[in-house]
Amino acid sequence: MNDKKIINVFHNDWDDVIIVNDTILYKKNNENNKTTDFFINNHFLKITWNDKYIDYFLSYDAINYYQYTEKYYYYFFKNYSCYLL
Repeated sequence: MNDKKIINVFHNDWDDVIIVNDTILYKKNNENNKTTDFFINNHFLKITWNDKYIDYFLSYDAINYYQYTEKYYYYFFKNYSCYLL
């Protein structure tokens, strides 16, 4: 089974299209920048780069994932009316 998902990732320092292919995640523009250490679902993405750098992203549409930083809070407040703890 070759399940390929294409998502947009908005990091505080970069934006890129990411390919999630079974157990490998990589940047479309740089296939050498890949990892097997990640978790993804419809609302959350966690990527561990080079076994040491971890990035967290949130999504409201399962296509666009925004890094959990102040720069992108607008997208979440605009699309969610409340948060459940």
